[in-house]
Amino acid sequence: MEGARAASEALDAGVRVRFACATERGLDTPLASKCWTACADAGVDRLFVSEDEMLSIADSVTPQGFAVVCEEPRHDLQAVARSRLTIVLDGIRDPGNVGTLIRSAAALAAGGAVVLDGSADPWGTKAVRASAGMMFRLPVASAPWSEVERVIAKAGAVTCVADAAGKPVPLASSWPDRIALVIGSERSGVRAEARSLAGLTVAVPMRTGTESMNAAAAGAVLMWEILRSGRHVTAVPK
Repeated sequence: MEGARAASEALDAGVRVRFACATERGLDTPLASKCWTACADAGVDRLFVSEDEMLSIADSVTPQGFAVVCEEPRHDLQAVARSRLTIVLDGIRDPGNVGTLIRSAAALAAGGAVVLDGSADPWGTKAVRASAGMMFRLPVASAPWSEVERVIAKAGAVTCVADAAGKPVPLASSWPDRIALVIGSERSGVRAEARSLAGLTVAVPMRTGTESMNAAAAGAVLMWEILRSGRHVTAVPK
């Protein structure tokens, strides 16, 4: 995982960091220096490396000069689904979109994120970088749809599908008490199994002539719209 910000978020979240390396340039910022010291205090093995060595280690073209190896956090899927809003990422293969959606969910105080099979690895370097380390502030779980479907039902959450043909937000009535917002890729959308269970299908109103929105942008708008309302109803708008 690259970058002092992501490493700092991991340490603050209590994630176990196994190894840290940095270049001389990579420790120039106060955050990087503080994180380097925190790694030492936590008993993490540290190593200074050259710029060329960092290039061979890092995934990015222009690495920040700071990288760590840490354990992947594990979160209980049932606990994630019991929150006010859980986002479910379906077939989103761009790690940048995965990381950005998780970043938005953390910033907007969603309860957690579930990444379905067929999506990019949320703990891959590109996704973590796109999240700016915010994924360590949010419970993130990976699971197949069959398991997610069962857990959503057990939690009493309403499946809400994001689709361009859905009901434009804001809704005339308020949202259900507990929602699993399923967000698909711009090209393929949400899988048929999720659509068949949808108690609500919603869309972001767009200017005439606009075909679609980026999944990360649309997801952020929908999350904000759901969470801004303090009004709850038990009836599900169709």
